[in-house]
Amino acid sequence: MKIAFYLFLIQLLFACAKRQDQKLSTNSYSHDVGDILFDAVLDDPAFLLCDSTKIITSRSALAYQGNRSAIAQVVKNQFILQPEYSTFSGFIVVRFIVNCKDQPGRFRLETLGMDFQRNECPKALTKHILSIIQELYAWSHYMPRYAKYDCAKFLNLKIVDGKIMDVIQ
Repeated sequence: MKIAFYLFLIQLLFACAKRQDQKLSTNSYSHDVGDILFDAVLDDPAFLLCDSTKIITSRSALAYQGNRSAIAQVVKNQFILQPEYSTFSGFIVVRFIVNCKDQPGRFRLETLGMDFQRNECPKALTKHILSIIQELYAWSHYMPRYAKYDCAKFLNLKIVDGKIMDVIQ
């Protein structure tokens, strides 16, 4: 039940983020993805999608070396708690794409309070979380039939008093 609720929340966030991205972005790029539009300021132009019309969003399409618990372990092990983080409790949602070459890119981050409303978070905390997620490179397409597709991925970190309590995917 808890996982279903979080999945519903993430789908809702994707819908809201898509509308927000569309309102804010005036860039035109041939490899745009509905939820994660290319942004020349944020994104590496060398990161290319194989086919932006066929993005897989299934959780079973993409694997991480060592399974799902390995992601949480890496994130928690790399996390360095700082005193200024203690002012934040809520969720940090990181969305990104893993292309058909198993390279991650187009990272986007949103912060929500415990009431699931958009909430500000210490910039140092979001920067630290994003740097950890960007270093996750052990992605692979789970099945050969997915190998030619790009995959959308999200990680939802539950933070309480600046500490990572859970990494939900």
